[in-house]
Amino acid sequence: MSWIALALSAAAGGIVQTVTGFGAAIVMMLILPSFMGMLGAPAIVQTICAGLSIPLAIRFWKKVDWKACLPPTVVYMVFSSVTIFFVKNLDTEKLKLVFGFFLILLALYFILFSKKLKLKINWPTAVVVGAVSGVCSGLFGIGGPLMALYFLTATDGQEKEVYIGTAQMYSALTNILNLIIRCARGIFTVEMIPMTIVGILAINVSKLFGLKILDKLNAELMRKIVYAFVGIAGLITVLQYYL
Repeated sequence: MSWIALALSAAAGGIVQTVTGFGAAIVMMLILPSFMGMLGAPAIVQTICAGLSIPLAIRFWKKVDWKACLPPTVVYMVFSSVTIFFVKNLDTEKLKLVFGFFLILLALYFILFSKKLKLKINWPTAVVVGAVSGVCSGLFGIGGPLMALYFLTATDGQEKEVYIGTAQMYSALTNILNLIIRCARGIFTVEMIPMTIVGILAINVSKLFGLKILDKLNAELMRKIVYAFVGIAGLITVLQYYL
């Protein structure tokens, strides 16, 4: 039963991330901790996500906006890695609740006022977004939503494939780093490989459906879908606190 749940959640996550640029980990983390625990589940989820983001990053390699991608990604990596080592003494559940409400309000703001929003894409902004996202990733395992909004703004006016390529390159780089850290600390083990392979196969099969959906979307509709899923991610985070 656990193998079926893994495959189905990975498949659903693959469609979501291919279309929105993030979200596979959020979908899978709704299911996997119930039978794999909060230590093993993130390790497998991160590896499965790497199995999706790396092929997508390669597919959209020529579309990546490196100036938008690298600065916040590097900052994200630093803050995410550091936060992991200081998270033990914090009440992450209450912080996670606040973060969930923040995502909901942020999504509503972007939906209502995105056309009036003029976010400057420069080093200070990249540092702030990368740092906040990295800390959130270290605390809650959720760092994608804020980065997605940043990349969406940074690639505004370009092809939708530029946003997808940039977001997936960020995801690939951070997933690789997190996998290396988890392997070094013995969190991702050899015993996890079979289930990880099943998840990677499922997520890449569903990617094909996600790409078909992506082809039919115009840039404006894709932006609205991303905004909506940021709100959904926040709602899921809040519900997890109360359930």
